[in-house]
Amino acid sequence: MYRTYCASCHGIDGKGSGPAAGALKTAPPDLMQLAKHNNGHLPDFRILRILDGYEIRAAHGSRDMPIRGDYFRMKQRDEWIVAVREHNLVEYIRSIQQR
Repeated sequence: MYRTYCASCHGIDGKGSGPAAGALKTAPPDLMQLAKHNNGHLPDFRILRILDGYEIRAAHGSRDMPIRGDYFRMKQRDEWIVAVREHNLVEYIRSIQQR
């Protein structure tokens, strides 16, 4: 899922160097550093809010980052499946954190 929905901007490695990153107003964040910049803890809830579009980050400017929750809901209207997809993305981001 990460490769399909996130890698074009954040890069396969999560460092923010995907092929579409140059077209954005603000560079995508290095997802590998999220826990490091949050006292060693991945900000799960904030990531979910960003995915769903509830939290618009200054780094995303005018919302260059697609709201994935809405996209997942269009594909599958079952909220449980949407939650599982979002959870899977967060867990993948957790797995690439640098210590």
